[in-house]
Amino acid sequence: TLFFSVVLDFVSFAMIMPYVTLYGKILHINSIQLALLGGIYPVMLFLCSMFWGSLSDQVGRRKIIVINVLGSIVSCILFAASHHFYLLFISRMLAGSFAAVFPTALAYTSDVTSNENRTNGISLMSAALAIGFIIGPHLGGWISKEYGMPAIGYAAALIGVLNCLNILFFLKESHPVTASQNISPYSM
Repeated sequence: TLFFSVVLDFVSFAMIMPYVTLYGKILHINSIQLALLGGIYPVMLFLCSMFWGSLSDQVGRRKIIVINVLGSIVSCILFAASHHFYLLFISRMLAGSFAAVFPTALAYTSDVTSNENRTNGISLMSAALAIGFIIGPHLGGWISKEYGMPAIGYAAALIGVLNCLNILFFLKESHPVTASQNISPYSM
């Protein structure tokens, strides 16, 4: 279930990522704004990953994965609805802010594997990431060719919804929270 979840997450991410610049050019966004679009995702990922990791230690991995997938769905819908730089920028900012599915999936894998099998589990998660990166751009290109650029965002959001349902129905919590762990994520 977790493997499938990571594949779906990276398919939806990789459907959009290569087309942000092209979409920006279609919207007549200047080169400085395009640079901002390219840079905001990794900045937000860097700033938010530690927060999500700490929070997943306190409230559980499954909840954080669900929250991150839901945030990704919102960013995909904003991408599809963007008709101006500001909406496109907010969509990329949200995408980076909620991009902690993979690190949380690695923590989940670490929770459910023994020391002897941990390397295999983490390798499996890396393979899921690679599969998503292979499928996503091709699927996004085909969708944009057939249905237009905004359709990529809606399709990625639909994949996110399927991913969320997969997590909610089939993924069990790997990191039960005890009363002693129930502290604020800001107390790092």
